[in-house]
Amino acid sequence: MNSIYVLPILETPRLILRPMTEKDLQMVVYWRNAAHVASMSVELRYQSLSLDHQVKWFEETRRDRIDYIVELKSDGKSIGSCGLKKISYPGFEPCMEKNRYIGDVSELRKGYASEIAKRWVQFAFVERNLQTLIARTHVTNVATIKINRRLGFSFLPWPDHLKSDSEDWVFMRMTRDEWQLS
Repeated sequence: MNSIYVLPILETPRLILRPMTEKDLQMVVYWRNAAHVASMSVELRYQSLSLDHQVKWFEETRRDRIDYIVELKSDGKSIGSCGLKKISYPGFEPCMEKNRYIGDVSELRKGYASEIAKRWVQFAFVERNLQTLIARTHVTNVATIKINRRLGFSFLPWPDHLKSDSEDWVFMRMTRDEWQLS
């Protein structure tokens, strides 16, 4: 990613999506260690995340990732995060893996995840000019799978170079062309 590129602030009808900063990391650690988020994470299902680890991760991943904090427009409350991670997917470059979660459990089931996902996909294909988005989702995360399907993602077999360590995960992909048709 180009380090000169300044990440924009994004909006939806009810939300503001802004670039994550180091000031957000303590809150992110709290969210990522919450049972409803950690249970859907490959790396956090069996161990908790420390602030030191998150700070180191943040510093080391800015060239290959874009991470945003999601805030309510109504009161500025931070409720979750979304991200894009550069990933190799031959024949579908440039490609990134998308993720998102509502970290604040009191804000679940209010339609925010769908709102975030729709704007995040638009950001990826329009502002970042990506060719392909992928999503790796835990099979029990039915809400995320439904959102991805509504957006135009389709299920595919795991590519050999992205093999999952577990059969508990599904692989979904959407190209810019598929998005424009949906």
